[in-house]
Amino acid sequence: MPEVHARRRVEAWRQAQLASPSATALLVTSLANDFLPSSWAHYSPTAWDWLLYAGTFGLFLTAFLLFLRFIPMISIFEVKTLLPQAKIKADH
Repeated sequence: MPEVHARRRVEAWRQAQLASPSATALLVTSLANDFLPSSWAHYSPTAWDWLLYAGTFGLFLTAFLLFLRFIPMISIFEVKTLLPQAKIKADH
């Protein structure tokens, strides 16, 4: 039974579109604007927004460089020389 009502609604909408195609334009343009007047204009970032964006990169790079400085990578050769059971070839 509900599918009959849905079919009738779709058919009524289709007939209305054939009768006046401007109804589609009215629907599309009404969906383009939000209900809040503060969101009607396009967004343009302020200086504060750009500085905050740049600061996130700066904070990440600072943390990354500190990580590299205080927790350096260890060479596999050094690890092998520290292990007592490691056999190191002299010609290598």
